Amino acid sequence: MRRHFHCALIGAQPSSRGPLDTPLSTRDSTRDLATRPVPCKSRSMHVVRICCAFVFGMVLLAAAGGRAHAQVVDLHLVLAVDVSWSMDPEEQRLQRDGYVDSFRDPQIIKAITYGPNGRIAVTYFEWAGADIQFMVVPWVVIDGEAAAHRLAEQLAERRISRHRMTSISSAMQYARRLLADAPGTAPRRVVDISGDG
Repeated sequence: MRRHFHCALIGAQPSSRGPLDTPLSTRDSTRDLATRPVPCKSRSMHVVRICCAFVFGMVLLAAAGGRAHAQVVDLHLVLAVDVSWSMDPEEQRLQRDGYVDSFRDPQIIKAITYGPNGRIAVTYFEWAGADIQFMVVPWVVIDGEAAAHRLAEQLAERRISRHRMTSISSAMQYARRLLADAPGTAPRRVVDISGDG
């Protein structure tokens, strides 16, 4: 059976300066910018590389924006993780480990601290059916190695749940509500949806 992982960027907001700051949409509108499935054939390293590459890429995009006045963080990042029964326990463990390794990676931490404000805000939740969304890590500001490692440890220690059904649309709606309650302001808002299709 072919497995897929999907990533979606939602509600990205351009900053006021920088070569990557092309307006994406009207103010506060939600737009799906990338939903291309990525085949997952060689499971362990592939999943870890996808998670690391995605987090690293989003941090670099935030760092590319100019320094806007009154900005608190460079990026609001929602990690939305599939724990439905279509994911077997091995896949779920690889998925979780990919995020843990991302926030232990020195290059990702360096990219975070090199942004205009030197920090991003991250939250992590798990989802399955229409009414099944569980907060794993509430909003936390990552501003260096210590904070990134604390987040990695939280993810490593939390039990991975499993639940019936799969509703990506409900996960996206939940993520949008989280973005509305994100700490401070940010020039970019990103939702990373991880699952097996």
